[in-house]
Amino acid sequence: MIDVSNTLLIKLAKLLLLVALVAGLGYFISMGFNIFIRTLIPWLTPFIFALIIALLIDPIVAYGQKKFGISRTIATFIGVVIFMIGISLFIFLVIFNVVVDIIDFSANLPEYYKIIRQVAEDAIAQAQYLQYLYLVDLPPVMLDNITANIDNISTSLRDFSRRIIDYTVYMLSTLPGLLTLAIVALVATFFFSRDKEEVAKAMLEIMPVGFRPRLMLVSSRLVSALIGFIRAQFILISITALQTIIGLYIIGVEYALTVGILVGIVDILPIIG
Repeated sequence: MIDVSNTLLIKLAKLLLLVALVAGLGYFISMGFNIFIRTLIPWLTPFIFALIIALLIDPIVAYGQKKFGISRTIATFIGVVIFMIGISLFIFLVIFNVVVDIIDFSANLPEYYKIIRQVAEDAIAQAQYLQYLYLVDLPPVMLDNITANIDNISTSLRDFSRRIIDYTVYMLSTLPGLLTLAIVALVATFFFSRDKEEVAKAMLEIMPVGFRPRLMLVSSRLVSALIGFIRAQFILISITALQTIIGLYIIGVEYALTVGILVGIVDILPIIG
């Protein structure tokens, strides 16, 4: 019989207690972090967008300063205006057409359902004719499955269209909040871009002196890599969407613009997860 000493039991109990304390502390820190993030992220969202926009328009601002010899304030204002015009044109020309196409598609769904139903009935009639012609017994389940699948596809299309319309109405209802967020983000973008040197200097002053050169090197390379990555992905996504739109227009697809934009959005999914 193995004799376990009291010292070993005490050590084991201390180890279990330490593990429980660490696990409990980790759980509470994780919960507190989640609550903190959920509370803080809505307030930080416009400033996060502002920082990203400021990084994206920085080449325009630097070019305006160098090429025309204007102050950074004026160059930043021009960069923000160019960004606003680009986004406004995108919203007006693209999103407006997408909404119109979605509404039109939903209105034409009954006609599409009739076409799909007619094609299915023709396929079933052709299968029955071939069965009669070649004296081949097709399983009745096969024909029933064709009809059931066509009905499921039509139902799925109706449900998908209804969800898209509901989501579009919801997005339109959030326009006042989005407008407020956009205004705050654009104002913050102006100040972030104009006072870039002061903001960077203030952030560096928080760090220890010994870490500042390395931090400047890492941050500059990180920002350059991030801007390059965003720019490259935007170009690739734009090329994919443009190729799809042109190809669908050539073959005469009715909703070429909407489908092309959806293809571009789907192309983003592997990046954002």
